[in-house]
Amino acid sequence: MVHCNIGLVSVSSDMDKQKTSVIDAYVRLGCAQSDMLLEQAKSESLESSADSTAESTSVTVEDVEETVKSLQKWVELTDSKVWV
Repeated sequence: MVHCNIGLVSVSSDMDKQKTSVIDAYVRLGCAQSDMLLEQAKSESLESSADSTAESTSVTVEDVEETVKSLQKWVELTDSKVWV
């Protein structure tokens, strides 16, 4: 019986590690998207028109919102794991 419980703990631990990795990836993605939005806003205020290259790599507020929605599927946003 003890042997079976050890296997369950191992699977549970592996799943927790994977969940933590997914959460970490979404948090990092959200931070990167937010940083890009700030940079876009700075460059748009400095330049009157953005060139087509900048537009092809732009991030929108909707992109960040989608990342937050995806993150919420994995963790409560008040969880300390989310805050960087």
